[in-house]
Amino acid sequence: MLINLIRVYLVCVVARAEVIRISKIWEYLQKPGEHLHVNRRTTAHRILDLGYPCEEHEVHTEDGYILTIFRITNSPIELESSPRANKPKVFLQHPLFGTSDTWILNGPQHSLPFLLADRGYDVWLGNSRGNLYGRKHRNLTINHTDFWRFSWHEIGYYDLASMLDYVLQNETINSKQRSLHFIGHSQGTTASMVLLSLRTEYQQLLRTVHLMAPAVFLDNTEDRLLQALSSYLGYHNLLSQQFSHQEFIPHNELFNILLYTACQQDLIWQGFCSPMAFMMEGSLKNKNLTALQICLETHPGGVSTNQLLHFMQVKHSSKFRQFDFGSHENRLRYNQRHPPEYPLEMIDVPLHIWYGEGDRTVNPIDIRRLAATISDVQLHRVPDRNWSHGDFIISRNVREYVYEPLIDILDEYEANTMLENEKNWQAVKRYAEQIVHSEKMELDAAA
Repeated sequence: MLINLIRVYLVCVVARAEVIRISKIWEYLQKPGEHLHVNRRTTAHRILDLGYPCEEHEVHTEDGYILTIFRITNSPIELESSPRANKPKVFLQHPLFGTSDTWILNGPQHSLPFLLADRGYDVWLGNSRGNLYGRKHRNLTINHTDFWRFSWHEIGYYDLASMLDYVLQNETINSKQRSLHFIGHSQGTTASMVLLSLRTEYQQLLRTVHLMAPAVFLDNTEDRLLQALSSYLGYHNLLSQQFSHQEFIPHNELFNILLYTACQQDLIWQGFCSPMAFMMEGSLKNKNLTALQICLETHPGGVSTNQLLHFMQVKHSSKFRQFDFGSHENRLRYNQRHPPEYPLEMIDVPLHIWYGEGDRTVNPIDIRRLAATISDVQLHRVPDRNWSHGDFIISRNVREYVYEPLIDILDEYEANTMLENEKNWQAVKRYAEQIVHSEKMELDAAA
């Protein structure tokens, strides 16, 4: 029902703006799959164009999804100096509506993957099921309802687990690491909290965890979409059932035109543009406008409506808990009427939370609530009162305010680890020398 209303609204908006002909819209609505724009330029192509090497890898999840992830092995800047012999691994997970392309929108001088590669890290860019790089399945096609029967719960529980396993098993001469650093933004952080709270064994694989604007508690969100619809769709009912288990507006040329039109200032629906394209949220003074133009080539990356419903459920219930399927199915799945809360208190790994006072999507009050539930947390407030949700990706100042301090934390961790390893090695060496000396003394005495 709601998805049909959205389609009708979009048709009216485009007709009003006289952007495209009604006949073309009608043709699209009848057979949307046939009109999808296939963007053949992948994350790898964009990275290679900027002079950085990039690998493409295929990851199979436990429940049958096939994801494409990308790897930056080194950088031209690092190669000019002295490259690390055993590079630490860093894994980045994108936000809602995002893809691996999200992380490189700001260009080589201001995007986190390139800065990490320049500092000698082995950089991996993840992707979630349903986006441009996660539209394959062992048995299903994207036209099957069951393909879209997932929320960010499955992304955390299955996708992240499979991608981290793959990255740590992918050993090369220049990178032999049994653990890695994790960095996520928005929904990328939500998924990580699912994984770390329910599959606690993965905590041992993470050196540090960095959460940018973590979307966990949403009581005080000013996101207009969540505020307007959570009361209607934030719990199991007939309306939310109609909205579930389908793709939420696929990425294609037509949708780009519709989104552009919907964002015009004189339309009463303009307020809903921000949640659909979160990078526009907040003041434009911080934004790299060139990055916004590039963003339209790959965003929105593709999501299931269940992901949106799950966030609405978090907002409506004021609890970070698993997906609500209704009392009957909840009893079958969870053995209780209501979905269980994620046990965040089980997370015991060095956690760094980066947040902005101007974030209208994830309010600082909710950030502090999250920090209070986890034992080992450091809060990093961006020193800009206007810092918004999307600024963590495309701000002109994000390198100075977030990325450089974050990389300094990684460098300090690695330096301390090397120092500790050296101390351990020296202790082992001294112990071995003592044993050899003792055996020599015994042999001399026996002689």
